Amino acid sequence: MPCCSTRKAIRALPRSLNTAARTCPGPSNNRPPGRKNNRLPQKIEKVPAEKIDLNRAGPRDLEKLPAIGPAMAKKIIDFRRESGDFQKIEDLMKVKGIGHKKFNRLREHVFVDH
Repeated sequence: MPCCSTRKAIRALPRSLNTAARTCPGPSNNRPPGRKNNRLPQKIEKVPAEKIDLNRAGPRDLEKLPAIGPAMAKKIIDFRRESGDFQKIEDLMKVKGIGHKKFNRLREHVFVDH
């Protein structure tokens, strides 16, 4: 079903001038091959193989945790360097950027060894 009456005329234009074909409103069937719908794939949660000690973990270890990328790993290490070792896993919420929601995703993957 053409989305506008001038579709045939637009197709006849040289490719460099044919901008209307790309911007014309209407139904689109521009799905990536192999996908049956337009829903995005589910996000895969990172899960470390074993629990990580917050007081000994390096940046690469911390990045294995869900919701922790390079910037957050650096914040955790900087906090640990400035404030001393974590006394309990809940101290992780003192790091700027880690609230209750993120902490709840992390709690089962970390521990504190004194």
